[in-house]
Amino acid sequence: YTDRFTYWPLRIREGGKVLIPEVPDLEWQFIDGRDLGEFAVKLLEQGLSGDFNATGPARARSMDENLVDLRRIVNPAAEFLRVPVSFLEEQGVQPWADLPFVLYDTSERFIANVDRAVSHGLTFRPLSDTVKDLLDWRVEKSEPVQLKTGITREKNDQLVEAALAKGM
Repeated sequence: YTDRFTYWPLRIREGGKVLIPEVPDLEWQFIDGRDLGEFAVKLLEQGLSGDFNATGPARARSMDENLVDLRRIVNPAAEFLRVPVSFLEEQGVQPWADLPFVLYDTSERFIANVDRAVSHGLTFRPLSDTVKDLLDWRVEKSEPVQLKTGITREKNDQLVEAALAKGM
Protein backbone atom coordinates (compact mmCIF):
# COMPACT_ATOMS: atom_id res chain seq x y z
CA TYR A 1 0.00 0.00 0.00
CA THR A 2 2.98 2.36 0.36
CA ASP A 3 4.19 1.84 -3.23
CA ARG A 4 7.79 1.92 -2.00
CA PHE A 5 8.65 -1.36 -3.71
CA THR A 6 6.21 -0.77 -6.58
CA TYR A 7 8.00 2.42 -7.64
CA TRP A 8 11.16 0.67 -8.81
CA PRO A 9 9.70 -2.01 -11.13
CA LEU A 10 7.29 0.51 -12.63
CA ARG A 11 10.00 3.11 -13.17
CA ILE A 12 12.40 0.57 -14.67
CA ARG A 13 9.63 -0.77 -16.91
CA GLU A 14 9.24 2.74 -18.39
CA GLY A 15 12.83 2.54 -19.60
CA GLY A 16 15.20 5.33 -20.47
CA LYS A 17 17.66 6.60 -17.89
CA VAL A 18 16.68 5.70 -14.32
CA LEU A 19 18.18 7.90 -11.62
CA ILE A 20 20.00 5.79 -9.02
CA PRO A 21 21.80 7.23 -5.98
CA GLU A 22 25.36 6.13 -5.30
CA VAL A 23 24.90 4.38 -1.97
CA PRO A 24 26.72 1.07 -2.44
CA ASP A 25 26.38 -0.04 1.20
CA LEU A 26 22.61 0.38 1.27
CA GLU A 27 20.77 -2.88 1.86
CA TRP A 28 17.09 -3.54 1.21
CA GLN A 29 14.57 -5.86 2.75
CA PHE A 30 11.00 -6.32 1.55
CA ILE A 31 8.50 -9.13 1.42
CA ASP A 32 5.74 -10.21 -0.90
CA GLY A 33 2.48 -9.84 1.01
CA ARG A 34 1.51 -13.37 -0.05
CA ASP A 35 4.62 -14.77 1.66
CA LEU A 36 3.73 -12.84 4.81
CA GLY A 37 0.15 -14.12 4.68
CA GLU A 38 1.29 -17.73 4.22
CA PHE A 39 3.65 -17.35 7.17
CA ALA A 40 0.87 -15.98 9.38
CA VAL A 41 -1.31 -18.98 8.50
CA LYS A 42 1.58 -21.37 9.31
CA LEU A 43 1.98 -19.73 12.73
CA LEU A 44 -1.74 -20.05 13.42
CA GLU A 45 -1.78 -23.68 12.32
CA GLN A 46 1.18 -24.43 14.61
CA GLY A 47 -0.33 -22.46 17.49
CA LEU A 48 2.75 -20.25 17.64
CA SER A 49 2.84 -16.64 18.70
CA GLY A 50 5.48 -14.14 19.64
CA ASP A 51 7.72 -11.67 17.94
CA PHE A 52 8.94 -12.45 14.44
CA ASN A 53 10.82 -10.22 12.02
CA ALA A 54 8.95 -11.14 8.87
CA THR A 55 10.60 -9.40 6.00
CA GLY A 56 12.84 -10.73 3.34
CA PRO A 57 14.70 -12.10 1.67
CA ALA A 58 16.51 -14.31 4.16
CA ARG A 59 19.70 -12.36 3.43
CA ALA A 60 19.54 -8.60 3.03
CA ARG A 61 20.63 -7.64 -0.47
CA SER A 62 22.23 -4.44 -1.66
CA MET A 63 20.20 -1.86 -3.52
CA ASP A 64 22.38 -2.50 -6.57
CA GLU A 65 21.72 -6.27 -6.46
CA ASN A 66 17.99 -5.66 -6.30
CA LEU A 67 17.92 -3.00 -9.00
CA VAL A 68 20.05 -5.03 -11.39
CA ASP A 69 17.71 -8.00 -10.86
CA LEU A 70 14.66 -5.78 -11.37
CA ARG A 71 16.13 -4.46 -14.62
CA ARG A 72 16.85 -8.03 -15.81
CA ILE A 73 13.25 -9.06 -14.99
CA VAL A 74 11.38 -5.95 -16.14
CA ASN A 75 13.33 -4.11 -18.83
CA PRO A 76 16.95 -4.97 -19.63
CA ALA A 77 17.13 -1.91 -21.90
CA ALA A 78 16.64 0.53 -19.01
CA GLU A 79 19.82 2.48 -18.22
CA PHE A 80 20.92 3.36 -14.69
CA LEU A 81 22.41 6.78 -14.12
CA ARG A 82 24.21 6.69 -10.78
CA VAL A 83 24.55 10.06 -9.12
CA PRO A 84 26.19 11.19 -5.88
CA VAL A 85 24.03 11.79 -2.83
CA SER A 86 25.33 15.37 -2.75
CA PHE A 87 23.72 16.00 -6.16
CA LEU A 88 20.39 14.62 -4.97
CA GLU A 89 20.53 16.74 -1.82
CA GLU A 90 21.31 19.85 -3.90
CA GLN A 91 18.28 19.07 -6.06
CA GLY A 92 16.00 18.63 -3.03
CA VAL A 93 15.40 14.94 -3.67
CA GLN A 94 14.26 13.39 -0.40
CA PRO A 95 15.42 9.93 0.60
CA TRP A 96 12.72 7.36 1.30
CA ALA A 97 9.87 9.51 -0.09
CA ASP A 98 11.24 10.66 -3.46
CA LEU A 99 13.48 7.60 -3.85
CA PRO A 100 11.79 4.72 -2.01
CA PHE A 101 13.96 2.36 0.06
CA VAL A 102 16.82 4.84 -0.23
CA LEU A 103 18.66 6.32 2.73
CA TYR A 104 21.53 8.69 2.06
CA ASP A 105 23.20 7.86 5.37
CA THR A 106 23.75 4.11 5.15
CA SER A 107 24.60 3.93 8.86
CA GLU A 108 20.81 4.27 9.38
CA ARG A 109 19.95 0.66 8.74
CA PHE A 110 16.54 -0.92 8.85
CA ILE A 111 17.72 -4.50 8.41
CA ALA A 112 16.07 -7.14 10.57
CA ASN A 113 17.35 -10.61 11.37
CA VAL A 114 14.70 -12.99 10.01
CA ASP A 115 16.31 -16.25 11.16
CA ARG A 116 13.60 -16.97 13.74
CA ALA A 117 10.81 -16.47 11.22
CA VAL A 118 12.61 -18.62 8.63
CA SER A 119 13.12 -21.39 11.20
CA HIS A 120 9.35 -21.35 11.78
CA GLY A 121 8.40 -21.58 8.12
CA LEU A 122 8.76 -18.15 6.50
CA THR A 123 9.62 -18.67 2.84
CA PHE A 124 10.23 -16.30 -0.04
CA ARG A 125 8.94 -16.63 -3.57
CA PRO A 126 11.34 -15.63 -6.35
CA LEU A 127 11.65 -11.90 -7.01
CA SER A 128 10.63 -12.52 -10.62
CA ASP A 129 7.27 -13.95 -9.48
CA THR A 130 6.59 -10.99 -7.21
CA VAL A 131 7.49 -8.46 -9.89
CA LYS A 132 5.57 -10.18 -12.68
CA ASP A 133 2.44 -10.43 -10.54
CA LEU A 134 2.82 -6.85 -9.30
CA LEU A 135 3.07 -5.51 -12.85
CA ASP A 136 0.17 -7.66 -14.05
CA TRP A 137 -1.95 -6.34 -11.17
CA ARG A 138 -1.04 -2.71 -11.87
CA VAL A 139 -1.80 -3.10 -15.58
CA GLU A 140 -5.20 -4.65 -14.78
CA LYS A 141 -6.23 -1.67 -12.64
CA SER A 142 -8.46 0.63 -14.63
CA GLU A 143 -7.23 3.90 -13.12
CA PRO A 144 -3.89 5.44 -14.07
CA VAL A 145 -0.97 4.59 -11.82
CA GLN A 146 -0.68 7.23 -9.11
CA LEU A 147 2.07 6.13 -6.76
CA LYS A 148 2.19 7.35 -3.17
CA THR A 149 5.99 7.58 -3.20
CA GLY A 150 8.71 8.14 -5.77
CA ILE A 151 9.52 10.88 -8.22
CA THR A 152 7.54 11.25 -11.40
CA ARG A 153 9.01 10.30 -14.77
CA GLU A 154 9.17 14.01 -15.60
CA LYS A 155 11.11 14.78 -12.41
CA ASN A 156 13.42 11.80 -13.09
CA ASP A 157 14.12 13.13 -16.59
CA GLN A 158 14.79 16.67 -15.28
CA LEU A 159 17.24 15.30 -12.73
CA VAL A 160 18.92 13.12 -15.36
CA GLU A 161 19.31 16.16 -17.61
CA ALA A 162 20.80 18.21 -14.73
CA ALA A 163 23.18 15.38 -13.83
CA LEU A 164 24.35 14.94 -17.40
CA ALA A 165 24.88 18.70 -17.70
CA LYS A 166 27.24 18.42 -14.69
CA GLY A 167 29.14 15.60 -16.43
CA MET A 168 27.82 12.75 -14.32
